Amino acid sequence: MNLLIQRVYDSVKTLKPWVKFGVSPSGIYRNSTNPDIGSPTAGLEHYTTLYADTKRWLQEGWVDYIMPQVYWWIGQPGANYGVIVPWWNNQAAGRHIYIGIAGYKMGDAAAGAGWTDSTQIPRQIRMNRSHANVYGQSVYNTTSMRVNTRKGFRDSLRLFMYAKPALLPAMKWRDSIAPAAPFGLYAEQAGDDVRLIWWHNGDPADQLNRARQFAVYRSATPSIDTNSVDQLLAITPVDSISYVDTSAQPGVTYYYAVTALDRYHNESARSGLAANLAPTLQGPGDQLLTGDADCGASLPDYRDSATVDNPEGVVITQYPVPGSRVRQNDMVHLFATNAGGKSDTASFAIHISDTLPPVVSEIAASPALLSTPNNKMVTVSLDYSVTDCSPVQRTVTVTSNEPAYGSPDIEIINDNTVKLRAQRNPWAMDGYIRSR
Repeated sequence: MNLLIQRVYDSVKTLKPWVKFGVSPSGIYRNSTNPDIGSPTAGLEHYTTLYADTKRWLQEGWVDYIMPQVYWWIGQPGANYGVIVPWWNNQAAGRHIYIGIAGYKMGDAAAGAGWTDSTQIPRQIRMNRSHANVYGQSVYNTTSMRVNTRKGFRDSLRLFMYAKPALLPAMKWRDSIAPAAPFGLYAEQAGDDVRLIWWHNGDPADQLNRARQFAVYRSATPSIDTNSVDQLLAITPVDSISYVDTSAQPGVTYYYAVTALDRYHNESARSGLAANLAPTLQGPGDQLLTGDADCGASLPDYRDSATVDNPEGVVITQYPVPGSRVRQNDMVHLFATNAGGKSDTASFAIHISDTLPPVVSEIAASPALLSTPNNKMVTVSLDYSVTDCSPVQRTVTVTSNEPAYGSPDIEIINDNTVKLRAQRNPWAMDGYIRSR
């Protein structure tokens, strides 16, 4: 038997190295009070009766797992589930132990008093989970699982013991290299309670390293822990690159991440995050800034003035960036981006308050001097520059220190033209231009 097991294992690894090989013997290896020999039991032992040295198979690494059929109840005389499982846990030798459970006996009083206890199988599973080398269990037979008549244990498993999906344990001695992480993850809202998630698979196509399944994680915060049972949403049955989440609550922002699983159940690093909803950003509204002599202002940082729902993990950016020069009616845009890549935008206008008076410069008159006192009106052109950040009203005023005799000596035509009459003292004329 040892040679058969060894050669089968070697053949499987050679022909199809991704296939796991194990044996499911009867539940008792050998009966002995010495744990190095066997378990403290009194029942059929497969070592002597079936010539199956399962303990050696584990020690030699000729199997990937052993699944003993521990078809007894906790406390059963001669074959106590509560002492057999710990013994198997200690024989693992670096391989996996899975426990076979007798679902077909549940509710059958003839099989023993323990099987009339509706908590029997849930207690057995809890015991299995308390041992580091027991990686799971298998319920025999399928008929007992098709209906819920055997003390309701099927619903107990479905609603409590197996309410969440779980990754299969990796067999690192067969392969420890994880596939490449998925990338390009994207989520989309499709109705109130449906989220569509899809991604790209970055794996090569060879059988050993390609992704065979994907694990989908979900959290209401940007912090996703792939070690958290509560955040593991689903495991795809095949290597599909999409998933439909129908269990989400309406109006809630969820963050998703995906990992790849190979044939040995090695899990890749997780993808980036994706979110189903964008944050809702509220900007500060139009802003009034005090202008400078260049008719502009330095743009403040308005990011702290914005409000956003669910701010955790949200980054707000501003364009133009703080410190940029802005002028009248320039637009400012704020962008709120959550950790899942979804964004919202708020825009507002900048208004400039003009608090500086206009500046009049480069004043010149042509002609600059009326030197002939011929008592006639002479047209004088006024040249000057007015600078201001707002529209200005111009007023031209001409005054004289000489009394008027008869007709006026001054006539203002427009902002750039006046008529002056030169009389006896032309140097006595004075004028100025005022803008407001």
